[in-house]
Amino acid sequence: MTGDRTSADRSFDRAEALIPRIDDDYPWANACRRTPHYTDAQRATAYGRAGAHDNAEAVWDRVLGDQPTDYRRDSGVFRARQANSLAAAGSPDPNESSRSPKPPPPPVAKRARPGCAPS
Repeated sequence: MTGDRTSADRSFDRAEALIPRIDDDYPWANACRRTPHYTDAQRATAYGRAGAHDNAEAVWDRVLGDQPTDYRRDSGVFRARQANSLAAAGSPDPNESSRSPKPPPPPVAKRARPGCAPS
């Protein structure tokens, strides 16, 4: 993604369409068939590296929302990349930008110490 987001997205879409045609006998060489949302994970990584952190955050939400629980390594790597995009976007908590702002905490009442008059 060297500034041409539309072209990059078309390339990711074309790559995703080719995945079913992969015929590989070696299970360690076909992560694109075994990993759910493999192409989206690559897309989110590219968005993050290109500085499109808000877009990366949305794609990571989709990828991680459907990640099998026993894919701990992939999930860890993906969550680290998501955290990087969230921090770079200035919203270190997932979905923080979509939440309504929190109300300010109530004021803390001053307690008088025994034997002292409140001020």
